[in-house]
Amino acid sequence: MDFDSPEFQDYLEKVRDVPMVDICEDLGIEVSYKNGKAWILCPFHNDTHVGSCMIKNNTMYCFACGASADNIKLIQHVRNDLFLEACNYIADRAGISKPVEHKLTEQTAYQALPITDEQLSALGLTKYGSALDITSFATTSTDFDKSKGDFEFDADGYCIGTKVKFSIRELYQDDPMGFHCLIIGKCFERLMDLLSRYYTEDFPDLSFKTINHLIWDVLWPLASYYKPVAQSYGYDFSFMDRCQKRTSAFLA
Repeated sequence: MDFDSPEFQDYLEKVRDVPMVDICEDLGIEVSYKNGKAWILCPFHNDTHVGSCMIKNNTMYCFACGASADNIKLIQHVRNDLFLEACNYIADRAGISKPVEHKLTEQTAYQALPITDEQLSALGLTKYGSALDITSFATTSTDFDKSKGDFEFDADGYCIGTKVKFSIRELYQDDPMGFHCLIIGKCFERLMDLLSRYYTEDFPDLSFKTINHLIWDVLWPLASYYKPVAQSYGYDFSFMDRCQKRTSAFLA
């Protein structure tokens, strides 16, 4: 499928034209009307007061937390869908015909990820990850209404940013360098944790067999793949060689 093709762009335009109030009702989001305008409780923060999130020109905007979204972005947020999943969800409910060249799937929209689902799971990642959007200022937690965002605070109670959810596949598609840096960092952190448990036999929540599998069958090949370039991302995987020697002696 050519996603820049007129056929797909026409499909996308029809999806975006589906009334947002219909999408909200389908998602169970109550729509209220006042002075000819549609209002909802903002799904992007713990909103309890109707009157801060307005629907206009088929786009929602929240005056409290600053979130804005079209139909597709709203579906992605509420249902944790990827972009095409959200498009197809809307199309199915609105009776919009999908491009017939072939079925739209995430596999046709994105390059295959260079790691397996099991490796993603071992790193604590699935379809989505989260990152910290660092603010340009720091202030105490008392100055923040926590209901208006997923704020992150340091040990002294200062806000250091907001948690932002992102699609792992979209990150790999749009920013491969950022994707690889994320995977290397997660792999380094997870291996260090599991190896410390492995050698001290401290694994109350996991069996020895499971930890053994995660280290040597799942994460070790991933770490070996990234080892030559890991240092340029700030991670030193030289501990792998020492662990390998120690493990050989341990198992002998």
